[in-house]
Amino acid sequence: MDKAASLRLTPAGEQVLLHRTHKLSIKQRSLLILLTAPQSVGQLLERTILPAAEFFGEMRSLIEGGFVAPDVHPAPSAKTGQVKVPPVGQGNPGHETPTPAFKEGLVLSEAKFLLVDFCIDVFGTDAPALIDRIQSCDNIQEFSTCYAKVWSLVKKHRPGQSSKMELLIQAINDAV
Repeated sequence: MDKAASLRLTPAGEQVLLHRTHKLSIKQRSLLILLTAPQSVGQLLERTILPAAEFFGEMRSLIEGGFVAPDVHPAPSAKTGQVKVPPVGQGNPGHETPTPAFKEGLVLSEAKFLLVDFCIDVFGTDAPALIDRIQSCDNIQEFSTCYAKVWSLVKKHRPGQSSKMELLIQAINDAV
């Protein structure tokens, strides 16, 4: 697979992300999450935590399954309709943000996976910048800041999903 080749989600891949219409491994799902916008194989290799051999094997499986395809006409770098994510530290006046009470011993990778999964379920493929921010968290403090940002976006853009956000804290704590 050429590192300059561009890949994209197929409609089947988008459906799997949005509605979980097909059982995928965590590795495969994480690769689909990285492809919320078309990217080159080289970019994907830089962003994934998978070793190259494993990446190529999982990607080959996703291509054969019809979830990923070559992107012959790369999309513009900015997608319209994305949820705008303000920089960390800029508050959202008028929206109370809870301070999450995460248990000691929190498994950061599991917490990040659950929060990314929640964002995909709530915002669909409209929040790649938010997903990138979550995936780049290196410690619990950064993760808590991301969680607060997601909370403010849910309150502003998807208020009907607020109760699911509270359940998310329980799910994250249950993973400890």
